[in-house]
Amino acid sequence: MIPTTLLATLFNVVIMLGMVSAENSSHKRSPSVIVLIPDGFGASQATLTREFLRAKYGIDERFNKLAFDDYHVGSIMTKSANNLVTDSAAAGTAFACGANTNNGIIGYDEDIEVCPTILEGAKAKGYKTGLVTTTRITHATPAAFSSHVYDRDLEADIATMQLGEYVLGPQVDLLWGGGRSFFSPASANGSRTDERDLVAEAKEKGWNVVLSKEEFDAYGKDGKARRSRISVKARENWSHLPSLGLFADSHLDYDIDRDESEQPSLSEMAIGALNALDADDEPFFLMVCFLFPVMSFPFLLPLDPIFHDSAFPEIKQ
Repeated sequence: MIPTTLLATLFNVVIMLGMVSAENSSHKRSPSVIVLIPDGFGASQATLTREFLRAKYGIDERFNKLAFDDYHVGSIMTKSANNLVTDSAAAGTAFACGANTNNGIIGYDEDIEVCPTILEGAKAKGYKTGLVTTTRITHATPAAFSSHVYDRDLEADIATMQLGEYVLGPQVDLLWGGGRSFFSPASANGSRTDERDLVAEAKEKGWNVVLSKEEFDAYGKDGKARRSRISVKARENWSHLPSLGLFADSHLDYDIDRDESEQPSLSEMAIGALNALDADDEPFFLMVCFLFPVMSFPFLLPLDPIFHDSAFPEIKQ
């Protein structure tokens, strides 16, 4: 199992993100949980980004402080079971399952025993569940919450599990991100060698499938306006679940390169997902993952809407 320090940190993360009291009563619903994971982002990246802002804007506190600093609780040191340097599969499994495992493994502990995920536990409690990411939806971090495979590269298998083809059945109500290729047959420029068209199959099973920015804007009756805020009115037209959103063949573009007419932003997806999952005023679990590039992160971080003061506090709220 992972160290107590990591478990304590996960508890602090939940508190930091505004998790409501777990006490059930006649006038208070069960708690909802939002987990934000900046994949590939650590203390060194945060420090370099602050220094970049300091160099660009001077020493003014308003510009050399990142928006998430107000919500940061603590830090941890981790390693996978077989390597001092963890990868996203082992790290994602630790966050999702609370178990230490080897690099490359998803949803199993180091003894290759299946470990249930927090998303699966939430679903068993009747929660709505969602995964939003700028990576492929089948990439290691979102996969760690929604699948169990021995090799993170088995993304075609992960895709089928995310749509409910495993022992527990459908577990995720909302899947938004990239990775369309692993839902599409090789004959249609996809990556599936079994020639299955999971997009078509999802539609037949009643999934609300959105594959473009235009379709995303039409997901709600007035989607674009509603994604600018979280409110009771906004939730009314975001209840079309389950929903599968695949906005790129692989990862979504970094925000600095993103064509606003082709791909939704991370903030649009996150706020839209919150409205959709909360439409019935019932508890939900949402994991939001955003990928940082190794070399260009200091320039992209201040430009990513998720870190703007107007977006981050709203997601906390």
